[in-house]
Order: sequence, then C-alpha cells, then structure tokens
Amino acid sequence: MMCGDCMPKEDDCFVPCVPPDTFVMSNPGLTEIQDISVGDRVLTHTGEFQSVSKIYSRHFSGRLISIKTRYYTTPFLLTPEHPVLIKKRGNPSLTWVPASEIRPTDYVAYPIITKVEDRPDVSTNLMGLIGYYLAEGDMPKKDAVRFSFGVKETSFVKDVIRRFQIEGYKWVKRRYYSEKEYDEAMRLRNEEKLSDRQIAKKLGIPRWTVVNWIYRGITPLRLNKNASCKRVTVTSEHFANIFKEFGSTAENKRLPMWALWMPIEKQSELVKCYWRGDGDRGRDTYGMVTASATLAHQLRMLLLRLSIISHITVIPINKQRKSKIDGREIVAKHTKYQLRIGGKSLHRFSAIIGERHPFISERKSTYHFARFFDKYVLYPVANVTHVPYDGEVRNLEVQYDQSYALANVIVHNCDADALLNKDVVGNRVDKSQPIKVDVKRLLKRRIEISAPV
Repeated sequence: MMCGDCMPKEDDCFVPCVPPDTFVMSNPGLTEIQDISVGDRVLTHTGEFQSVSKIYSRHFSGRLISIKTRYYTTPFLLTPEHPVLIKKRGNPSLTWVPASEIRPTDYVAYPIITKVEDRPDVSTNLMGLIGYYLAEGDMPKKDAVRFSFGVKETSFVKDVIRRFQIEGYKWVKRRYYSEKEYDEAMRLRNEEKLSDRQIAKKLGIPRWTVVNWIYRGITPLRLNKNASCKRVTVTSEHFANIFKEFGSTAENKRLPMWALWMPIEKQSELVKCYWRGDGDRGRDTYGMVTASATLAHQLRMLLLRLSIISHITVIPINKQRKSKIDGREIVAKHTKYQLRIGGKSLHRFSAIIGERHPFISERKSTYHFARFFDKYVLYPVANVTHVPYDGEVRNLEVQYDQSYALANVIVHNCDADALLNKDVVGNRVDKSQPIKVDVKRLLKRRIEISAPV
C-alpha cells in the first residue's frame, strides 16, 4: 500500500501516465512519448507493433513511482496507478499490477519480437555489410558509402572488400559496350532517374558495366590508406539507397523494421559484423557500443531473438573516459550506449561471432538474474522509490493490444474500461472524456489481470 504522503493531491485522479520525456519503443525506433503522434506504431506486450489511436495529456502533482531494473541503468517513472506487466515469485503467470505495488522481488516482463519475414533480395552476405556499416560506416556523398577501420584491422577491411566483390563490385574496369548503349544508359539515369540496378535490368547488361558508365573514370570500389585509418569506399547509387535506411551518422544509426523481422541466421551475421567493428572483449563479457539510443535498443531486440540477454548502460558525455585508437585521441560528442553480454549468454554470443571467450573455460558457475519466459524476457526489479513531481504526464491508447513498451518495461494503456472494474472507474457515458479513477479503492482492492501470453 502507498503511504499517505505518496498519494496524489486529489482522491480522484486520472488514469495512469508517464512523464513526457519517457522513451517508448516505436516503429522505427526509440521515441519520447511527447513526440508520438496518432497513427504511429508502438511495440506492445504481444511483440507486435500496433497503431496509437489516441493520446492523453494532463497535469500531475504528487509522487511518481521510480522503478529501476537490472540490465538497465536508467529508472522509469510512472504514476502510482499505472499497470505494469510483471511476474511475481511463485506465480506461474504474468500479471498487470499498479506501479505502486511492485517490489524488488518482482520481475518486469519485456516482449521478444517473434515475427519472421525474409527479404530474398537481402542476402546473408549483405546483412554482414549492414553490420559493418552500422559500426564503421558513413555516407560522404549521396551516391557513396564509406567504411573506416583502424590501421591494424586488416582482416575486417579484406572481409568488407570480399563481401562487395560477392555483390558484383570489382576493382578493375571492364570493357564498355557500344556508344549507343552508353547514351541510352545515361538517358535512363538523367531523364528517368533510374538506379544503376534498374538500368542494368532494362538494358540486359551486367550492373558493373552500368556502374563504370555512370562513374566513368572512377573505380567503384577503392581502398584509401593513411597513417590513422583504412577506408573502403563504394561509389554506387544502388548501395547508397540501401544504406540510407540505416542512417548516415553515428548518432542516428538505426534498423528499419524489415531488418528486425529477418530470419535469425541473417541477423546473426549482422550482429557478428557489428561486433567486429564496434565491439570489445572484457574479462568476463563481450561488449558493443553505439552513439545511437535507437540502435542500442534495437540491437538488444536482435540479441533477444538470438536467445541472448544483454545489459544496456547509458554513459553521458561528461562520464566518458578519454581514449585513443591507433594513436588518435577520441573526443566524445554524444551520449554512449554500451551493451554488455555475459553470464549464460556468453557462450551463445561466442558461437555467433566465431570466437570463444577465455572466461568460459575459467568459470566454475554462472549467473542468470534475467531469464526467458515464453515470449518474454524477465528483468529483476532492483529498487522502487518515490520521486516528487509537478508537471505534465502523458499516456497512449493503442489499438488491439491495449499496451505499449517503454525502454525496459511494458505498461497498459488508457483502456481503463477493459482493465478496471466499474466500481473503480465508475460509469463513463462519453468515452472521449478522460477517465477518473478512485485511487484509494484501486489500491485497496489490488488489480491482477493475467496477460494473454
């Protein structure tokens, strides 16, 4: 039960809400709830993305419930009556309970995306290139993709070159066809705005021939070396269009939704190559790092699909240590998001990246604070506190599943008529009006509704 000091000022308060800067897992990324619009799709407790049908906003003055879980450094703030999907010890099923009733012995549930939808035009080889691009790539021009590696990362440079050669890009120029075909190719590009792949298909000639025509005098695939790094650059309108979907700078890297649904064999290749570019090996863990909040949480989703549990640590700029790579000093410009993989997931991750962690042979036992439960992962609650708050709070109404996922927990939406009994919400004739909840009666009776898993 909540103490008197933790109660909102009014006996009657509106339905559950969260502060406007709370992150919600949306399509295609991590979005503050204040930036969510009607029609946007958000991740629900079923592991699907459903549309937001209504947005609620109100003023709240009182104490919010702050919930911190293991495997995530940032706590979550909710109004006391906001239902959260949890599993209590000894309970065989998941239940919805108000935030005020969550205890450190409980586990919060988080959905695993189970949908599988392959794209035949995206090969396993290309998924590896996508992994390298997310870690080390950028777009210096609108028709070029560049990969930058340290001077000692020769094997990764060779792997990127090999993968592009598999995709049909060669180091040497091939012979031209007739001048008439060349003129037609240029017309298709300049007047009909076709890509190199579309031109090749229409004329019935190899794509590398079109690339040579479009970029006459330029080698489409080239390697530049200097004292601080090695860069592989591919001049290709086709590949530039592919990689645009994944962001052009470190802080806005992301995965389009189709990449989250790909078969796990292809996703494993992406994870392996991303780790090669932006990964590390600790004493008893593997790690991956990114400057993109969206990408960090999407990588965690991929890892969950691969039966791997990761820990996300958020490191602000002022908390980051100075570092050097091949003699170059790295100056932090963005918040860093670090994923660590250890415990029982260490062996599985080792198999994916093709490198056995030495700690696997040394350890005598292992921990598993978080665990899988059907189509969910369960994160232990570390602590629950109360935080004074006076300001705007928001909530969403979500079609079909009546729930939405924050960065690390699942909460119920505004459909209180379905969630609560009439003695709590009362009779509501006009459903366009905000719902009022009798908080005292709500907390006295305790709400536990089995989640449809």
